[in-house]
Amino acid sequence: MRTLLVTLLLLALVVVGVDIGGRLLAESKAGEAVAREGHLATAPDVTIHGFSFLAQAIPGNYGKITLTSQDLALGPVDGVAAVVDLYDVRLPLSDALQGDTRRLTAGFADLRAQIPTSALAAALHQPGVTVTAGPDGTIRLGTSATVLGRRVPVSVDLGVQFAAGVLRLRAQSVQAAGVSSSVLNGLASGYSLDIPLDGLPVPVTSASARVEGSQLVVVAQLADLTAGMLQ
Repeated sequence: MRTLLVTLLLLALVVVGVDIGGRLLAESKAGEAVAREGHLATAPDVTIHGFSFLAQAIPGNYGKITLTSQDLALGPVDGVAAVVDLYDVRLPLSDALQGDTRRLTAGFADLRAQIPTSALAAALHQPGVTVTAGPDGTIRLGTSATVLGRRVPVSVDLGVQFAAGVLRLRAQSVQAAGVSSSVLNGLASGYSLDIPLDGLPVPVTSASARVEGSQLVVVAQLADLTAGMLQ
């Protein structure tokens, strides 16, 4: 009986070791494949979730896989971090071990990209601009401007629109104490910014954005992804 127990324990350790080793190998190969096929300068980190890698890998069905990319550039802004959670992923075992993601599919995905507010401020090319959260996470700019011969503090609220793969930030209201709105409206054009999202790991067809702390957080959901959609 003791010999049997020892044998079973050794087998369990071997299985666990194979499971961990296979997971690490598949994650590394998958990251390299995504970078290669998407022409990315840096391979994203890949995390295969779930207690047992082998139980998912053998049938080629994974509950959740996460891609994490750092320091991406999106048009005029850089230093962007992006996390993509893929759900209901299918990828044959032989492909996973070889780092071949051409047959990868996912039922749906959640994207969360974080753009530093300091990068937004720099991209506006307006001196002294700060970006903070307005009501309900809206984008609020703080700056100053010369109006009618005097320097006054100015607050600008930006609205967010998404069209043709581009996040469009446009001034919706400009406020300064003691200055009429007709005078301030002329300042609005200097506080607009277009951010193309084609540099993210997945194609975005619709998105929302809000300021959270020191980040502009862009959120999107996608369905029925294929490997060709990863970039």
